[in-house]
Amino acid sequence: MAVKDVDYYYLRSTTSVEATRYGSLSEASSALEALIVLQEGRGFTTQKNPSGRYMSEHPDKATVMFWIEIEGGEVVSLTFKDTEA
Repeated sequence: MAVKDVDYYYLRSTTSVEATRYGSLSEASSALEALIVLQEGRGFTTQKNPSGRYMSEHPDKATVMFWIEIEGGEVVSLTFKDTEA
């Protein structure tokens, strides 16, 4: 996806109605990558789905999804190592 001229990037998850706002794609991307590392460090399996969202499956089969989006709800699709489904 081409980077658009936007004011803020939002890190969202299915576990919270509130999003965390970042002023740059780099900041949001770093936070998303840290979340992926945290999930995997806890033994959860995390993969990117075709929509650009990441899904982490926990050992009890519970799942959580997280992603970056811009104003208007458009998902910013990023890929980190070993997460492509």
